[in-house]
Amino acid sequence: MQEVILHIGVHKTGTSSIQNALHKFDDGDTFYAQLGNNNHSVAMHTIFSSDYRNYHIWKAQGITGHRLDSLRKQFLEALEAQVAREDRKRLVVCAEAVCILKNDEKKRLVDFFTSNGVALKIICYVRDPASLAASSFQERVKAGMNETLLDPYPSFEKILEPFEKLIDKNNILVKYFSRENMEEKCVVKDFCSILNIKIDKVVDLNESIPTSALKLLFNFNNLPLPIDGDNRIYEARQKMIEALSYAYRHERKIDTQYFLDSVADSQYQFLKK
Repeated sequence: MQEVILHIGVHKTGTSSIQNALHKFDDGDTFYAQLGNNNHSVAMHTIFSSDYRNYHIWKAQGITGHRLDSLRKQFLEALEAQVAREDRKRLVVCAEAVCILKNDEKKRLVDFFTSNGVALKIICYVRDPASLAASSFQERVKAGMNETLLDPYPSFEKILEPFEKLIDKNNILVKYFSRENMEEKCVVKDFCSILNIKIDKVVDLNESIPTSALKLLFNFNNLPLPIDGDNRIYEARQKMIEALSYAYRHERKIDTQYFLDSVADSQYQFLKK
């Protein structure tokens, strides 16, 4: 292996569509990491976070203790084996959860790849900070948390500055998420164009849920019902969210103007930089 492409999937920048399109991709030179799911967030967070035991995904499914430690070991061994492959030149990893790793955890991630003798390149699509704040609010409501007073989560500075200090800036590509500026107005084709790879099928996945569905879910979260600790609860909640999203599929999405006050001017300055 010569090179690892790490796609940092900021919320609502087409990450799910990229992951879906590249799942099991392998053209003989470049291949998409196989870490149990086409979304590598769970694996990457579990491997590199010091607080992986409290990761909300595992808590929601009630996975703890030795079983979780065993899963962490499996993820790490799978990643090591794929990085060590000599019959391929490039590995692609795509994970939203890299955004929320702490600075020392990001350093651990970079050190892992560089110590294995591969070049690390980062690709990150970014969008308007108010839109990101709205998306973060929505994701937390979907997870069962009603937090009405929000800080931007995460900020672009927190996502990117640690990497600027750890690897050559020439190996960090930041692109604004705007369909008008993308290859064929498609983030998947734009990403594949950057990597100079070809895929057969693109499915545009949109995980935003309509405002009416979000309101119902927000009120549902106030009921004295458990939101995690059992995989049956986790799966039932996902099905409920899908049903609500479908029922109100023709309605508008949440308006980002409500989140402008939660975004510091420095966010826009950093985004411009």
